[in-house]
Amino acid sequence: MKEGLIKPDLLINIKRLHSEGASEPIAADGLRIEASATLAQIASSSAIAKSAPVLAQACDSAATPQVRNVATAAGNLLQRPRCWYYRNDQFDCLKKGGPTCYAALGAARTATTPSSAMAPATSSTPPTSHRP
Repeated sequence: MKEGLIKPDLLINIKRLHSEGASEPIAADGLRIEASATLAQIASSSAIAKSAPVLAQACDSAATPQVRNVATAAGNLLQRPRCWYYRNDQFDCLKKGGPTCYAALGAARTATTPSSAMAPATSSTPPTSHRP
């Protein structure tokens, strides 16, 4: 939104939402993570460590302790990839089903395009899990 790439009809501020904990078990094999849960809460949650250990580890190693204490699941984990090409409608990149990952080709290796956000440079079968 800050870059003018999308203009939603409605924007909901979740800053006033407060939850008791980072997560709560749902069903026999599910887990609900609150949108306002911080990365530090997710990393230290025993329920998440048991049900989704990779998520707990990722949150524990993300950023700095100061950032983990304020960064939320909704604001950080649920955002779209930061790759400029993916977010720009002018490029039919690999993550959107196109033939090429422009970032992986070296077109934009910047702080806003980390290597973890890049797909392989080309593919004959586009991934389906990363489409918007």
